[in-house]
Amino acid sequence: MSGATISIRTTRNTNVRLAYSTDSGLASPSYSASQVTIDRTAKFILTGLDPNTRYYYGAEIDGILQATIGTFKTLGATTLKVCVSGDASSGSNAAVYDTIRTEAPDLFLHLGDIHYDDNFLNSEAVVNGSLDRVFAQAKPAQLFRDIPSLWIYDDHDFGPNDSHAGSGMTASSSMYRKRAPSYPLQSSTSTDPVYHSFEINVDGIGVVFIVTDQRAAASDKTATDNSSKTMLGTTQKTWFKGLFSNPANDGKLFVWLCSRAWGGVATAGADHWGGFTTERTELGAHIHAEAPGRCLVLSADMHSLAFDNGTNHTFGSEPFVTLQCSPLDRTGDTTYGGATYSQGQYTNNGQFAVLTFAKTGASQITVAAVGKNAAGSTLVTYSPVFNL
Repeated sequence: MSGATISIRTTRNTNVRLAYSTDSGLASPSYSASQVTIDRTAKFILTGLDPNTRYYYGAEIDGILQATIGTFKTLGATTLKVCVSGDASSGSNAAVYDTIRTEAPDLFLHLGDIHYDDNFLNSEAVVNGSLDRVFAQAKPAQLFRDIPSLWIYDDHDFGPNDSHAGSGMTASSSMYRKRAPSYPLQSSTSTDPVYHSFEINVDGIGVVFIVTDQRAAASDKTATDNSSKTMLGTTQKTWFKGLFSNPANDGKLFVWLCSRAWGGVATAGADHWGGFTTERTELGAHIHAEAPGRCLVLSADMHSLAFDNGTNHTFGSEPFVTLQCSPLDRTGDTTYGGATYSQGQYTNNGQFAVLTFAKTGASQITVAAVGKNAAGSTLVTYSPVFNL
């Protein structure tokens, strides 16, 4: 059976429950248990749903079913279609959100900087206010209402620019737990980083998506680049490396949601992985030893569409197929990180990638990647093959 997690935001603290049905008008719906919102937020976890089935849902507040209805489709098809992007200016209501929604992916992955408020006050009210302004805009609100989505913050939506553990933004981690739909997090402590993983079966082959928090436990970018400098922190890094060495994950493809640019050129004090080269080499060597050729890296942060086949992204002897997918609505950037990309780099605004995962052999998955702009036009294509 399948399930879904749905987060509801209300205008005041009140009683709310979720009505859901396979009927678009919510005829004869099923209901979740009722909740009293906390900080105007309720999160519902639905289980026992039919796979590969479209559902519709609405919020019943104080016994009155609201007019706004959202929809989602549970997973279960033999292929998996995912849209990926990140980085949008505060208050964005750009057309690209509608373009992504029209693609009707199984999942939308937002890789950070859902806004650029650069909050420096460690306040859940402030953090929530920034997200409220995002979803006050019609186009992003409709996308997240109609397409199953997963978001992980980066610096501008976690705290101030280039934020890190020392920025003290524990409110962002706490808010994420209360408000952001996600698969189960690795830590239940409210102020801990919000890393987690989940697996989707693609025609009998497991695809493990790894979501890392690259801000809440990170060193300041100005720290000396040695074994003490970290982007993941000790606990998260141990967990991350354990996924690749776990025998239960043999024969599976790993997809790493890596919010910071992975392939940046080594640069002292850089906020991308080029400023954390010791840890990058350590991770690359571990993956090369435990799961060579089985990791696809998805990144945003750099405001470009840029695909590399691993030629220019080899770390710790492991050539990483890397797809930079950005920006939703932010000025394009040709220089950030300074990396070269074998399949080209596109620096316009309003960009995203469409990835279709399909089994193409007994132990093989091909990922058909298409980079598009807000008009839906194709900018770049690349289809890496992973032999598992």
